Amino acid sequence: MNLLNLKKLAAALAVVCSLAFASSASAHLILVGHYTLGGPLGNPSNEAAWIEGIEGLADDTLTYLNKFDTDDQDWDNGGSVDNPGYFDANVGEDAVNGSVSWNLTGSGFQLSYVLLKSGQANYTLYEVSLDQVITSGGWDPIANNVRNGISHVTFFGVPGTTRVPDSASTLLLIGLGLASVGFVARRRKA
Repeated sequence: MNLLNLKKLAAALAVVCSLAFASSASAHLILVGHYTLGGPLGNPSNEAAWIEGIEGLADDTLTYLNKFDTDDQDWDNGGSVDNPGYFDANVGEDAVNGSVSWNLTGSGFQLSYVLLKSGQANYTLYEVSLDQVITSGGWDPIANNVRNGISHVTFFGVPGTTRVPDSASTLLLIGLGLASVGFVARRRKA
């Protein structure tokens, strides 16, 4: 393999590695939408059923994990993951914006959706990106679309602990595979 081809291979590997580390800054919570309903859903079971009824969402039956009540600044602890140490929430004084984080390691669950309720029947739904179903790795911003404050933040998930490799790991493995192919090709020509 001549020096020019070696430089091209090194450049390709550098691009793949830089993409791998740049893509790891992707959003953890993906906004599904803002919804104004005819009335409040009432309880986490009805909220889970409502999410499951949205076309294209929730392949599995959702489990209510926990709920943060912004009025009391306290956790409901009536869900499948009662220990509030798995979740954290911070809602600003205006209760319109805030942030959440989670680490479900050892809980037996994966996080699928985060639902905000504000006002009488206004809901904001977020889906969790596949590389963050176990842990958020930091704080993720949340916001509703109305002036009424967020009354509670509810977390829904599914049983399981399988972790999907994040995109950075995947791209890094592809880069290493390309480097290996280049190395083998170089050895064959030599």
